[in-house]
Amino acid sequence: MKYKTELHCHTEIGSPCSDESEKNTVEKYIKYGYDTIVITNHFSYSGRDDSTSYDDLVDIIGRAVDAAKEAAD
Repeated sequence: MKYKTELHCHTEIGSPCSDESEKNTVEKYIKYGYDTIVITNHFSYSGRDDSTSYDDLVDIIGRAVDAAKEAAD
């Protein structure tokens, strides 16, 4: 059995180097026949407003995970 897997991709909510949403990213990989993707967002304070708290960052990460899971369903 063969699997098509992407081991390193980023999405816009957690990485300034991407301009794709979690939904679009997941849908595109599914469209091109991928079985698995690993979203490896940076989720750092780099490039964020200094007022972003740790709790806010955790909420952002949670929303990103939820959006990717919803798109995968």
